[in-house]
Amino acid sequence: MRLSIQGCVRFLLFSGSTEEMNNAELPQNDDQPTTPRVNILVYRSQFQIKNVFEDLPQRPTSDEQFVPLLVRSGLTVERIVSTGQITPSGEWYDQPHGEWILLLRGAATLRFADEPDARDLRPGDHLDIAPHRRHRVEWTSLDEATIWLAVHYSTR
Repeated sequence: MRLSIQGCVRFLLFSGSTEEMNNAELPQNDDQPTTPRVNILVYRSQFQIKNVFEDLPQRPTSDEQFVPLLVRSGLTVERIVSTGQITPSGEWYDQPHGEWILLLRGAATLRFADEPDARDLRPGDHLDIAPHRRHRVEWTSLDEATIWLAVHYSTR
C-alpha cells in the first residue's frame, strides 16, 4: 500500500504531558477521509522565541538576576546575570542537586571547598558541579554583565 501525506499539516509543539497531548482535541477534516494526515498542534503561548542576551541590567545592580528558562520535573535551566556579585565571605553553596554551568559572557572566579586554588572562568567555559560539592563565587566582572547558563538537575 502506497501512502502519501497530503492535506492538513499542523505543527506539534506541546509542553504538556504525553497524556495531555494524547487527549487534546484536534479539529477534524472530513473532506479527504482516505488521505493520511500529520496532526500537529501549536500552543502559541508556550512557543515564544526569547534571547538570553536581552533584558540585561544596564548598570551594576545590588542583586544577581535569576531567570528560569525551562522548568521540568527534576530539571531547571536558568539564566543568571551577575554584575559584580560574589558569595558572602565564609558562605558556601551546598546544593542537593547537580548543576552544570556555562559562562556565556563576562568573567568570574569560582572556588571549591575541596580545591586549593580558585578557577577563573571565561566565555565558553563550562563544568559540572556534583550535589553537595561546596562552592562559592569569589569574583564577577564589574565592567560587563557576566551571563551564566545554569542547568540544575536531579541525580535520582
